[in-house]
Amino acid sequence: MPPLRPGAPVPLERVAIIVHGGAWSIPNDRTDASLVGVRRAALAGHAFLLQPDNHHAALDAVEAAVRTMEDDPVFDAGRGSVLNEDGQIEMDAGIMEGRFLRYGAVAGLSGCVRNPISVARAVMERTEHCLLVGAGADRFALHCAAEGLVEAVQNERAELMTPEALAEWKRHRHFRSAVRGWFGGSFSTVASRHPSTNGSLSRSKAPTSREKADSGSRFRSTGTVEQSQVEPYANLGHDTVGAVAIDNFGNVAAATSTGGITSKMVGRVGDAPLIGCGCYGDNAIGAVSATGHGESIMRIMLAARVCSLLQAGLSAQEAAREALRHMDARVGGRGGVIVVTKSGDLGVSFTTDRMAWASISDGVMRSGIDEDMSDCLESRFRNDSSFSR
Repeated sequence: MPPLRPGAPVPLERVAIIVHGGAWSIPNDRTDASLVGVRRAALAGHAFLLQPDNHHAALDAVEAAVRTMEDDPVFDAGRGSVLNEDGQIEMDAGIMEGRFLRYGAVAGLSGCVRNPISVARAVMERTEHCLLVGAGADRFALHCAAEGLVEAVQNERAELMTPEALAEWKRHRHFRSAVRGWFGGSFSTVASRHPSTNGSLSRSKAPTSREKADSGSRFRSTGTVEQSQVEPYANLGHDTVGAVAIDNFGNVAAATSTGGITSKMVGRVGDAPLIGCGCYGDNAIGAVSATGHGESIMRIMLAARVCSLLQAGLSAQEAAREALRHMDARVGGRGGVIVVTKSGDLGVSFTTDRMAWASISDGVMRSGIDEDMSDCLESRFRNDSSFSR
């Protein structure tokens, strides 16, 4: 692989990275762990940006940041991935570098290896293709494991499947059955009335006996349910993780990885591995990683839309907010994006209840979970890779 030729140089102190841990209704008992996880990921990636002669620093940085979150069971990526309708793991990941617009991705990757983002990078660097899926992705992943690029998994249930993911899958199965009983209609009919559920009412709360009694006759007569009735029972989970970075050569990179949504159909592919949807990077513009309702993100090509807004002259923060506003207005989808421009300007925005994120730029670490960059926690970053609140 030829080395990346330098782009417009960026002063070393202006290198930057920003990561996210997924846009969804993060429960209070997971906020601290989510914040610690994204800060740790930002530090892991930033270490590569401090290598002044590394022409692949941005790419190395986003891969390292995402790998860190894939190894953290707090996030729905790698270890900690949620389970499909058969109780199995299927992972998606995509990565892109901005100098030559190279892209690599995997979709429907089983739990045969630990880090799908590294398999995605290998697709980009070691094959002539951009995307491998299913059995072909598994075969290639095991080949990468044999070459030492990733670690093979001997027992998916023991090594990747967390008790939380299994418990959520069981709750979701019970809830699907309960929906049919409560509302007198199919689960898919009910879920389709609430687009932000992504066809999934996971992490949910059952209605009380009075709620069921008060509304049951109307549900049974129509076979459908109004959005206001579904909303209280849907604690939306979209735990996609991602990172974007710019190095001192002006090269940008973006990466996104996810286990998908609980009880998704076998073979369902989300936005994460699709170029221009889950992520995009171009040295002439910047880099974006997206998270949220996957089908909505695909329908408007969220990452590509952010880049178009940057080209139109909007700042990173303005582009992030406007793209999410458009997605909500056009298709009713919610989510979040992180952005770095070709000049190192950063942006983060989300329309869900929460999104854990962290950035390092100008010698400062910033992070948040309830707020974007306009009102966030800051700490002075030191080159010894430590930070304080």
